[in-house]
Amino acid sequence: MFKTRYYYAFSWTYGIGTTWNDGSWPGNLYVFDSMAERDAWVADDVFDGNWHREAITAKEARHIMADTVISFDNDMAGRYDGSRSAIERYAPTVELVKAWRRIDLQNNPAAYYAE
Repeated sequence: MFKTRYYYAFSWTYGIGTTWNDGSWPGNLYVFDSMAERDAWVADDVFDGNWHREAITAKEARHIMADTVISFDNDMAGRYDGSRSAIERYAPTVELVKAWRRIDLQNNPAAYYAE
């Protein structure tokens, strides 16, 4: 049986809610298999004048993942007419998370080797 429920968090580079001028979020998305794992990761944040880790909604996470996938996964982009919004709306969560994790591993291999 496939995993169908994921939990998401975001690590804000410059503090929670700080965005670039274009509205994009500087930081990294994290996908967890359990709520307890996600909540423990968020609670482990260190205050340095700003908090940096927060739990985010599946809708926010799908938007970030779709944006990443459309830029790096030509196969998935082709199946959804090259549209980020189509991937965000119609791609099954399992497929989207799998594609995003594959791309994240390629872009940030040290983060995966450390685990």
